[in-house]
Amino acid sequence: MQTDKSSTDSRLNFQPLSQEEQDVDSSHFKIRASTVGTLPPSCKKLYGMLQSQNQDFCFNVDLGEYLFPSFGNQKSKAYVTSDDIEQFFNMGWLHTSIVHIWIRFLDSNSKHYQIQDEIGFLCPSKLAMIKSRPSYLASYLNHSISQLRMKKFLFAPFHQSHHWMLVVIIMERAEALLFNSLGVGLMGPEFEDLEIKGHLSL
Repeated sequence: MQTDKSSTDSRLNFQPLSQEEQDVDSSHFKIRASTVGTLPPSCKKLYGMLQSQNQDFCFNVDLGEYLFPSFGNQKSKAYVTSDDIEQFFNMGWLHTSIVHIWIRFLDSNSKHYQIQDEIGFLCPSKLAMIKSRPSYLASYLNHSISQLRMKKFLFAPFHQSHHWMLVVIIMERAEALLFNSLGVGLMGPEFEDLEIKGHLSL
């Protein structure tokens, strides 16, 4: 895959949109054109990048040194490709890189509202190792929960059966809440059925 270095911006600090980019055609994507108009400038810029590029591209986003507790070979960047972005706008599978960026956004907002001391995040890339490296994941969770023990809430995004879910750990209660857009029962897994449940013992 070729990389268009001119489109690389580690801080997502995009330049102002041209009128042509503001009026971007959304017919290539599944979301409605009316929705495109409500998106922030950075998302509209992504539309423009997808439509104007004649080749695949990627850029990296700095996750910050302290976004996740340091453990092993911890990546400090997320690499986002044109395929990741197209999948996102077409309501397809969200690659882990997109979830990393969303966590970075939440972390930035927590600092803006001065609640960063209350919220911690667990790395979705590490949580995805539940089947391939279960002992490594167990060590990571023990280490991370210990490092984040002063936080009130821990956000743990993970996927099971090709579906993203979020577990929020309430530290002072030693409880966990499951947020699942598919519901429970026949539509989605109950908390008891989650593959990750056994690793979240506090």
